[in-house]
Amino acid sequence: FNGNLGRTELLANYSFGLRQQLFALFGGRNSDGVIVTDARTTRYSEMLSSATFCGVLPGWGWSGRFEDAVLHGCIPVVLQDGIHTPWQTALKWESFSVRILRSRMHLLVQTLRAIPPSTVSRMQAALKRVWPRFAYLSVVDREIRRRKGGEARLALQSFAPASEWATYGERDATATLLQVLQARLRLRVARQDAIKHPDRLESTVGQSLMVDGLSSCTKDVYGSIGLPLDESGSFIERQVNGWVI
Repeated sequence: FNGNLGRTELLANYSFGLRQQLFALFGGRNSDGVIVTDARTTRYSEMLSSATFCGVLPGWGWSGRFEDAVLHGCIPVVLQDGIHTPWQTALKWESFSVRILRSRMHLLVQTLRAIPPSTVSRMQAALKRVWPRFAYLSVVDREIRRRKGGEARLALQSFAPASEWATYGERDATATLLQVLQARLRLRVARQDAIKHPDRLESTVGQSLMVDGLSSCTKDVYGSIGLPLDESGSFIERQVNGWVI
């Protein structure tokens, strides 16, 4: 982790004390492959790309560290209890990220090093599939076309070859947002339909569909992709991010 560690009196409450706790436990251990520092560097991107695990901690609120890690192929390690990560209801986040409870932060390095190499490899492979969903590639591509190339085109090529932009754009952050909203609308329709025709709902339970091999979804009576069902298999009063569908 490289970032502000709140090591001044004025920042005593910064990051809910999480970054300070991380530094107290693991700061100064660079020699054994654990980096927790607030040293400014021009190699930040290089450091993320070469790391296996990258810490995701809040700042004054939620930060963009999760996206930073994913876009550099580094497995995100979320160190904030109760936080909802991007696309958590739509993607199988445990396939490409790790959560460590604050109460177990002292076991962080031990826990990560205990993950089998085969599991690490699977998570890294999952990151290769899911990363476009955390980048607004289609927006950047359209802006590049508007400007007719230039430096922005070179910047985007660092993420993906120009020949693949259109493919990635079909499942980038913008596309994912629209898919999630569409799924919620269809869940709402399914809920209304289930009230009128309970027998139809029963026929949908247990039918699963994978998106990018990461998202455990359900297929409703209209053949659409929806968000994961709760354990009861019911759409009734389903809550997503605090909203009742």
